[in-house]
Amino acid sequence: MMTNGRFRFYRVFVLLILVLMMGNILFSFSTRGQEQGIPTQPEIIVEDIELSDKDPMEGDNITISALIRNNESKPIENVTVIYYADSFEIGNITGVQLNASGSQWKNFSWEAQTGDYNVSVALKYRGMMIQGDKLSEEISVEPEPIGDIYTLSISFIVILSTIFTTMVIHSIRKSIRT
Repeated sequence: MMTNGRFRFYRVFVLLILVLMMGNILFSFSTRGQEQGIPTQPEIIVEDIELSDKDPMEGDNITISALIRNNESKPIENVTVIYYADSFEIGNITGVQLNASGSQWKNFSWEAQTGDYNVSVALKYRGMMIQGDKLSEEISVEPEPIGDIYTLSISFIVILSTIFTTMVIHSIRKSIRT
């Protein structure tokens, strides 16, 4: 028969082994992604956004320029730069390569549609969206004007001619009746 002291020793010993096993399991889960080559999120960011035209008209082509920075000490390849108008993707550039600790501008041309938009840029690397703030710019696109001054002048002359002709015809009819 076991004495009370030995029984307590074995219980503490078994509990200690269980704690060590659990610690080992937790540690292996935390490092497994690195061992298996699962990509960690690189330090790349959208540093700035510029629009070629702050007051565009409908149909104008606007160049959206994004400054992408790699804060890693090694080059990064196959980054995708995604351009949004509000929450809708309007285009992307794939296969972007960034030098170690380098940056570069990536431009995208967008044909503006009437409305108010929040234009933003996000990054994707190895199929994962890069966490962080998406930079954005507000833009208001005005509707295309009705026409140029020549077209408006001709339209105005035609309308006045029609009114004048109608008045003359009406006056002639009235004088014939009397």
